[in-house]
Amino acid sequence: GKELLMMRMVDGTTCAHSAAFGGHVEALRMLYEAGGKELLMMVMHDGRSCAHFAAVIGHLEALRMLYEVGGKELLMKVKKDGSSCAHFAVRHGHVEALRMLCEVAGKGLLMMVEDDGSSCAHFAAMNGDLQALHILFEFGGKDHLLLVTQDGLSCAHLALFKGHVEALHTLSEMGGKELMMKVTKDGLSCAHFAAKEGNVDVLRMLHDVGGRALLMMVAHNGMSCAHYAALEGQVEALRVLLEVGGKELLMMVAQDGQSCAHLAAEGGHGEALQILLEVGGKELVMVTRGDGVSCAHLAAHGGHGEALQMLCDAGGKELLMMVKKDGMSCAHLAAAKGHAEALQMLYQVGGEELLMIVTENSVSCAHLAAQGGHVEALRVLCEGGGKELLM
Repeated sequence: GKELLMMRMVDGTTCAHSAAFGGHVEALRMLYEAGGKELLMMVMHDGRSCAHFAAVIGHLEALRMLYEVGGKELLMKVKKDGSSCAHFAVRHGHVEALRMLCEVAGKGLLMMVEDDGSSCAHFAAMNGDLQALHILFEFGGKDHLLLVTQDGLSCAHLALFKGHVEALHTLSEMGGKELMMKVTKDGLSCAHFAAKEGNVDVLRMLHDVGGRALLMMVAHNGMSCAHYAALEGQVEALRVLLEVGGKELLMMVAQDGQSCAHLAAEGGHGEALQILLEVGGKELVMVTRGDGVSCAHLAAHGGHGEALQMLCDAGGKELLMMVKKDGMSCAHLAAAKGHAEALQMLYQVGGEELLMIVTENSVSCAHLAAQGGHVEALRVLCEGGGKELLM
């Protein structure tokens, strides 16, 4: 009798859940006749309903039968994490099931989000599912596409992360500038991520949709999309950003004073640094961070000879003589890491005067080379600074 049909497994699964997961419509009808609506409305301990199980396999007939019995009330049930049956349908690529759910449950179902804020559009974007995106826009409108997660991620961000460029284009047509201008909780726009990945086609598309204003947006730490391009040495992205954003964009500094040149130098991205130097010249290379670090400090620390040579040519001795707030020079950083070739280059431009600089605690570059056991670095220092440096 009914008592048997109402029994649950340990996780709360009923026989109706099992029938729905198999898409067994006749079995569902029999269970309804014997157990009534109450049986088909039961949910598992995690909140999943029969509609969730039918949606996950995209079984239209089962979904329609469940709707006939339980109505919109059944379709609106959510898991404890906020997932609706529409989420399940989208996540597994069942567009016909999604359309059916939209037709009977409407925009209210689509505006439901998971606990982290993920909407159906987020999952469709991650899957690059153009059909699903069109259905979601048809029934949920722009309001649905503009939903963001608790981290501020939009569906456009997720399409970009997954490399679904066609989906991103579709979203730009549907959501327009308002969607493309969405930023994460850290203030990162789609342009930041496109620049970091060197996706020039997307950068151009974003410019077409959002104009120069979109590419000039900065994150909460003050970093622009040009910073992210420089960070990864994305040369073509920097060229496009220069083309559409001009010198102003490439000359931007973050809240800590970090310039694009700092990031290119730190990564040893010579070609990217060359573009930046052509635009900003000495004005750019002389920019220091809040802690006094110059781009030359970073190149020397990393032993990036090509980048360091470019900086020496652009900023000369004046750049190399700059010290951090703790008094450390480029020579200190190169010596500490044992970068003998970098030290030789620094000596050629800055001379003995550079090698003789000591920190606030009277630490010389020779102290640091010796501490690290860097014999070749010490040899350069001995030849350049002589006994006076070693003493």
